[in-house]
Amino acid sequence: MSVMRRLCVSLALCAVLGCAGVHGPSESIADALPAPLEDAAAAAASPEPKTAEEVAPGSLGGVLSRIDSVASALAISRARAEGSRAAVEEALGLYWGELRAFVRDVHFNSRRLVNPLAPPIQLGNLPFDSEQIGAGLEARIPIDLDGSIASTVRVQKEGEKVARRTVEAVRLQLFGAGAQLYRGVQALRADREALEEQGRSLDERIRVAREALAVGRLAKVELLRLQAERERVNGQIATLEGRIEGARARLAAAMRLDAYTEELDRVTEPPPSPDSVPVNLAARPDIQAALHRFDQARARLDQVEASYRPRLGIDSQVLFNAGYDVPGEVTWQVATALDITLFDGGRRSARMRAVEADVKAARHALQDLYDRARAEVASARASWRAAKARNEAAVRAQAASAENARIQRERFNDGRLSAVDLVDAEADLARASAEVKTSLIDWWSAFDALRLAVGLPPLTAAPVPDPVPDPDLDAEKEDRP
Repeated sequence: MSVMRRLCVSLALCAVLGCAGVHGPSESIADALPAPLEDAAAAAASPEPKTAEEVAPGSLGGVLSRIDSVASALAISRARAEGSRAAVEEALGLYWGELRAFVRDVHFNSRRLVNPLAPPIQLGNLPFDSEQIGAGLEARIPIDLDGSIASTVRVQKEGEKVARRTVEAVRLQLFGAGAQLYRGVQALRADREALEEQGRSLDERIRVAREALAVGRLAKVELLRLQAERERVNGQIATLEGRIEGARARLAAAMRLDAYTEELDRVTEPPPSPDSVPVNLAARPDIQAALHRFDQARARLDQVEASYRPRLGIDSQVLFNAGYDVPGEVTWQVATALDITLFDGGRRSARMRAVEADVKAARHALQDLYDRARAEVASARASWRAAKARNEAAVRAQAASAENARIQRERFNDGRLSAVDLVDAEADLARASAEVKTSLIDWWSAFDALRLAVGLPPLTAAPVPDPVPDPDLDAEKEDRP
């Protein structure tokens, strides 16, 4: 064939492939690379619709809303869920088979009757030139007689459900960690406020002591004792400030902020009763994910069983073939093929045993997770009762300490009490006041743990966004234990 003829054949091949939609990627590799951290932070700070975080940035709901929108672990799990959805669509595409366009150039060493047998083109006995060019379409339609496509689709669908439930499970874990950090800052702030109150009381005692020292009613050593105690309280406050800054830094890191300086909500009311929390362990996202892993393993078992059944398929082809010196001709053919594997060296039986082991492991993992969930609920209920009893005891202790401190102040003002005894009474009251606040916060932490144990987010004043709804998953009744 001449150079011009081969050039024409190459151009025709490129044209057919272009019409069939064979294109390269339109974006460069640099476009697919992740943006720098500065760009990501700027994107996170870009104006968006108002959320609970913007309405109440110092509330627990605002903190959790921020975590929900910027957490990297959650973004990773959501991206994997999107990939699982694409895998389902790819598996569904197997039902449609495939349609291909092709161009073929053949050179023969002599003019003769030729019947090429090599795929993809099969020609009838036609006289043609030694240089041949053919173009056509080929369709392959699978008949899912063995159920292999159906089992593949089930495997991918169960994998998508696992990914979706994993998103919700990761979300709850992040919410639990964020609530724990938030409660920790609240508890440290309560300790600091109690010490500040003790410091203000000591300042008043020091003022009274100086007046008493001026008229000779008090020894100087008593004043020195009060001043020393005030400095000790200052040191404790400074230590707490450092711990609060560290806790706020960890909370800011969870929220992907440089700093978190918002004023936190104050806890003044006890949490609701545990009876207000519905217990449905089967609705926990991690249990739902484990359940779908078990169903996915069983679908893989069906996939292996399908390999033992006969396979049926239909191939069809339309071809225009012509030499350069004779007219062309359009031919078509339809072929139906039924085949079955008789021997594969034991690969299928080994694969069957491996998948059966996976099914057993998934079943035991589901049962283990369900047992641990029940233990978590029981432990959270016990913690709630213990925190309630602790708070009630702390309230009684605070009342007693307050009355004792009032009596001791009167005695000190009358000159009938030493500064040492007064300092002890003030310290007892500060500890009792801090215990009331921290026990109330721990009580709420126990209630948060109970809600997390049953698969619910912490109870917040501001709304926490729900997971992105999925019609296919929400339509299911997934209430199996």
